[in-house]
Amino acid sequence: MKIVLLLVLSFFLSFCSKQETNTNAVNNQSAAANQTIGVKAPNINPETDSKKNTSDSFQNLSKLEVEKDENPVSVYYSPAKASLVNQKASQLNNSSPFYVSPQSEEAECEGKDVLVLKTKVDSKDYALVYASCPEKQFLIYEENGKEKKEVGNLPAETLYLPEDGAFYVSAQSQFKQPVKMKYVIKNGQLSEVKQPYYFVGINLTSNEEIAVYDSFELKNKIASIAKGKNMELLLTNDLYSDKYLAKTEFGLVGWIQINSCSYLNNCN
Repeated sequence: MKIVLLLVLSFFLSFCSKQETNTNAVNNQSAAANQTIGVKAPNINPETDSKKNTSDSFQNLSKLEVEKDENPVSVYYSPAKASLVNQKASQLNNSSPFYVSPQSEEAECEGKDVLVLKTKVDSKDYALVYASCPEKQFLIYEENGKEKKEVGNLPAETLYLPEDGAFYVSAQSQFKQPVKMKYVIKNGQLSEVKQPYYFVGINLTSNEEIAVYDSFELKNKIASIAKGKNMELLLTNDLYSDKYLAKTEFGLVGWIQINSCSYLNNCN
């Protein structure tokens, strides 16, 4: 009788042990599955990433706000290469080639010019001047401390001067959207590094039906954008052009021609 009881007890303990092992295996598999399901994808936000500040494209630049109004003018420069001046022409030493006497006829306009900084490009000395009269612009001069020679001008909005010696500009398109350009000094003149296109990247709602064409010449119509539909202006090949490579709401891409002033409510 004792032998039978021992056999029954042994069988019972063996059965319980197997059940516990199976339960642990199931729990481990479930935990592994939950861990796999819980893996997070990279946190990507295309909208945020696409709007990073342009200054992030350059390293170790300091910022100077040359003019602080509703349309501020800023210069980002490398302290390792450029020396900051930031003085009006009428306040400079009268031995400077950029000095304008407060009593002179030029003082009313040119006296407001600001000698922003001096820098070197290919071992030559250059000066950056901000002029607000009669229109806002940056003037680039080759200078030696006694004489100056203008080599070119740039739109006065946002200017970047990294250590590579180039001038990078963020200027507004006709739709008031920043357009990026690059300039270099070549053969004593400031020249734009020509891009095949300028990126625009703005979304609009059409205020009329717009034809979409397969080429810049606007010859073969491939689609149309109905009034009230969304569209995205992707590229243009001229800052003052009324032709844009656009994407329709459906996703077709082609060339369109639109009047920017009708979207900005500033048509005469």
